Amino acid sequence: GGDDANEDNRNCAIRLSNDGVAREGLELINHITRNNLPITELVTADYIMVNWYSQKVYDAVLVNPNDSFAILPAENNPCLEYSTGYASATLRHDPSDFKPARITQALEHDGNGIPHAGILTSAMFLNRFPTTDTNRNRHRSYMVYDMFLDTDILDIEGSRPEDSIDTTSAVPTLQNPACYTCHTVMDPIASTFQHWDERGRRIPSYTDANSWSSNDIEGPGIAGKKIDISGTDVYSNMLQWLGNEIAQDPRYIRAITRHLYKGIIGQDLLPTPGDGASEADITAFNAQRSILASIGQAMVANDWNLKTAINGILLSPYYRAVQVDQSKVVAAEHIGAVRLLTPEMLQRKLKATLGFDWDELRTNKGDNRIMFGGIDSDSVTSRINEPSGLMIAMQELMAAEMACRATAFDFTKERSPTANERRLFKFVSPEIQPFDKDGFELTSNVEAIKTNIQYLHSILLSEDLALDSPELEATYQLFLSTWQLGQTLLANSDDYTPSPSNNIPSGHCRGYYDWEKGGYPYYVDEESRITDDSNYVIRSWMAVMTYLLSDYRYIYE
Repeated sequence: GGDDANEDNRNCAIRLSNDGVAREGLELINHITRNNLPITELVTADYIMVNWYSQKVYDAVLVNPNDSFAILPAENNPCLEYSTGYASATLRHDPSDFKPARITQALEHDGNGIPHAGILTSAMFLNRFPTTDTNRNRHRSYMVYDMFLDTDILDIEGSRPEDSIDTTSAVPTLQNPACYTCHTVMDPIASTFQHWDERGRRIPSYTDANSWSSNDIEGPGIAGKKIDISGTDVYSNMLQWLGNEIAQDPRYIRAITRHLYKGIIGQDLLPTPGDGASEADITAFNAQRSILASIGQAMVANDWNLKTAINGILLSPYYRAVQVDQSKVVAAEHIGAVRLLTPEMLQRKLKATLGFDWDELRTNKGDNRIMFGGIDSDSVTSRINEPSGLMIAMQELMAAEMACRATAFDFTKERSPTANERRLFKFVSPEIQPFDKDGFELTSNVEAIKTNIQYLHSILLSEDLALDSPELEATYQLFLSTWQLGQTLLANSDDYTPSPSNNIPSGHCRGYYDWEKGGYPYYVDEESRITDDSNYVIRSWMAVMTYLLSDYRYIYE
């Protein structure tokens, strides 16, 4: 009824709005990259990215007044990502459609809107790295150095008081050399964040707890350069000033290439060799720094186009692992991209290969995502890079459930010489069996089955196998043994309890629901539905799909 729809809309809108705000920084990078804008806009953009839902939260004004947000068809209910109980929701704006916007209207504590400075003024950045009355934005400063200037302040040499307490100096951070060594670097950036409170709100009032004089902390600036605070609007523009300074700092280039390397390769950069480091370690470190420096300079030369750096890393030996000298494998062990897929990446891979994702890893299943190595960016902020026993068990469950749903569903799609809509079973049909009723091998059928197995290995595991390869033969033997067992079970059904059936036993495993539209309440056209498996072929293909989806290579890239 109407009340149910209103309640569903309310609950779904809350979730979609939260996600829209949370994805602001990621979508800024996406917007910059897709539109070939300079990646310096990550810290200088005078706009934020909003979808239809977060625009309502901010009451933001689109940069292009002629822009409009995409609307999804009725069967693509964005609320189903959160709960099947939101089926009656009528929200249809695409939550993945983000546009540049500005917050210009008067706010609770400021009548001039937000002076945007890319990610630096993002509500998520400021909330993720909050301040306190005593910390006074120093953690934010630490993160700016780490994320955008490739500098770990804690690596600065010097002796620090063991208890971090100085009772001899009136202002230790300015007067005690043991403290001042770090604070002279950290505190100027911390001061540029004054007036931005722990919740990310901008409160320019001088009586606010998050404003302070420079009597007991370094004034706003960076790398020895101070902001001229004589202007009337300087306090509004300090983070904009900081963003422009960061974008001109050569360390920003290193920071960007470092983030790209970790994101693409799945490994941290090699650490700086310490005393006693081997010649191989030093050589590997210097080579990596040199290659990434060249990639960074190429990016800058191409107007700071992030795609240039991405291409550089993809074509580097660190991704391709070509011509690696096995005799020097210790020095080369960091070469070659390998990573455990995050829950979000696995969902995208499932959707790309099978046509739909796993409901147990959707947004509303946050605990499951964490168990599979994910994060919630709150209490869990570090991803698991090595699979645990629980994660392996979850992969096995995923493989069984997704194989069950995908197999019969794919067979419901048209396969003809002029139209082959199938993703998985392009070369076979449910009628193609390896042997006839008299036990004679059907050569052409076996070849078709093996050809489809070859195709599945290619799209699911990125393997190019010959039809006579041992690995492909092993998969075929799994299909064959499952099919032969099925013939025995069906021929002697009275000997078993429960009795084996000609029908596919589980409703979700039948070609009944349209999983690409979200499953229930969306169905396959009645004339295309599949419930019968009297020759056990569909269940044999389910076994093959389960086997391939449970392979460790499916969740690694």
